[in-house]
This record gives sequence, structure tokens and C-alpha cells, in this order.
Amino acid sequence: MKERLKLFDKADRQYSMRKQCALLGINRATLYYKPVGINDMDCEMMNLLDEQYTKAPFYGVLRMREFLRSKGYKLGRNMFGLCCARWGFKLYIRG
Repeated sequence: MKERLKLFDKADRQYSMRKQCALLGINRATLYYKPVGINDMDCEMMNLLDEQYTKAPFYGVLRMREFLRSKGYKLGRNMFGLCCARWGFKLYIRG
């Protein structure tokens, strides 16, 4: 994908952006995408989770969520699970 993006030329007047994207097989939205960095609150939560996960790797989603709530963060179970998956934590849900 990155190689194909390098082939894209905005200055090319012979082929429109739409045509170049079609020829290269990339979506036009890819040209405008700017990656978003991690905000400060997420970094703090990640650090807290990492410390607690190191101390108690057997904690599941519910216990870790309660740990964050005790520190003043308010996340629902589903949102917390999504965040953990995004950050690479392997936590378990009972059920």
C-alpha cells in the first residue's frame, strides 16, 4: 500500500486524482488521512493499566475497570474492552 501511495503524483495534470487512485487501486480517502496521536489521558490510563497488569495479570476486564474507576477514570465495560484491545492488553471477560 505504501509503495502505491508513493507512486501517486498530485502535480500530474495528465491524470486526475480519481483516475490515478483507480489505476493504483487505492481509495481516495487514503490520500487525505492524517494519523491521530494518543492523547495524554490515554497515555496515563495505559501506564496505570500496565503497572496494574504487571502486578496482577490475572485481573479481568471488570477488575481492571474497577481499578481505573478507583483512580478517577470513568469507562463502561464495552469501551474499556475496546481500549484494552487497541492497546494490546489480553484481558478476560467472565461468561
